Amino acid sequence: MLEYSREALAEFIRVEARTFNGSTTYFYGGDQSWFESENGRAGGCGTVAAANILAYFGVVLGADGAFGRAGPVLESRHLKQADYLAHLHQVYAGLTPLVPPWKSMTRFKQGSGYGGGGGRRSILKLPDSLGIHSPVRFANGVVSLASRQHVELRPVWPLSGTVRWPASQRLSLSQAKAFIKGQIDKGVPVAMLNLNNRGLRQVDYLSAVSGRVFTTDRFQWHWVVITGFETVERSGREVLIVSSWGNRVTLDLDRFWGRGPSYLVSFEVRSR
Repeated sequence: MLEYSREALAEFIRVEARTFNGSTTYFYGGDQSWFESENGRAGGCGTVAAANILAYFGVVLGADGAFGRAGPVLESRHLKQADYLAHLHQVYAGLTPLVPPWKSMTRFKQGSGYGGGGGRRSILKLPDSLGIHSPVRFANGVVSLASRQHVELRPVWPLSGTVRWPASQRLSLSQAKAFIKGQIDKGVPVAMLNLNNRGLRQVDYLSAVSGRVFTTDRFQWHWVVITGFETVERSGREVLIVSSWGNRVTLDLDRFWGRGPSYLVSFEVRSR
């Protein structure tokens, strides 16, 4: 039987994979770069977050009937990459990132191209995927996918029961901390969507594959799964532990909260 505790959540899920040089790497959840489609690689962070949360609750949707029995199928939350990928593709089919009606907008420009005879130049760079930008669609998708395996989850929103539309509410820093801490203490993950959050520029993270530290701006528009809440001893700052791109990443909550839209939703097993 799966355990739900702060300690179990800190371990989250492990995906065991072979790297190109034959060594074994353990990922902290899935990575959207594993998608074959451009839409998945560009905008699949929400789908991966959903797949990670489902796997944490023991819901693994396999191809061709793999893991076909009803109810939670995992005991250790440790998956081989092949099993995780089969699960991820099933989640993608049920919670697909929105495909934009464009790839790029171009116009004809005289005098460009080979021999000056004309060519095409992009006048506006548009995203290759629109992702999953609705927290409500995300939550409904997770609940629906879990029900396929007869696991009944319910979404838990901040301020639920106090406002009519909790998914759309902007939270203060203290409200966000209280909600995240409360869910982490129960041993359940919290999904977070950031939309153009300026406080998440230049975030460092350690790659599970290379062991190198990279710096990115991509957390500004991104889904992650929060698995821990810690206080840095020396500074007293409170930070989040999140799963992103198969890595365990630290985000400074005090630094980014309130500097752009951020949405939170958690899940719990529905009591019978």
